[in-house]
Amino acid sequence: MAVKRTPTSPTGSANTGGMPAGKQKKQKKPKKPLPRFMLIVLTVFVMLLLVGGAGACLYFNVYGLADKAMVVFPQYRE
Repeated sequence: MAVKRTPTSPTGSANTGGMPAGKQKKQKKPKKPLPRFMLIVLTVFVMLLLVGGAGACLYFNVYGLADKAMVVFPQYRE
């Protein structure tokens, strides 16, 4: 009489999906969406950073930007 055998993988049993019994992956928690308040704060921070960087470039005349800006806005020339 023949005995039916289930195929097994060398790394673990069929129940663990091929993983050894002690090294099963933990299920990841679903990521929560960013709250609206934090999204607004982050947007304001990025805009302040960009405007501050542009102001610093004009103040220190990086690559001659202040001279080029005075051509566009002649009323601010002193």
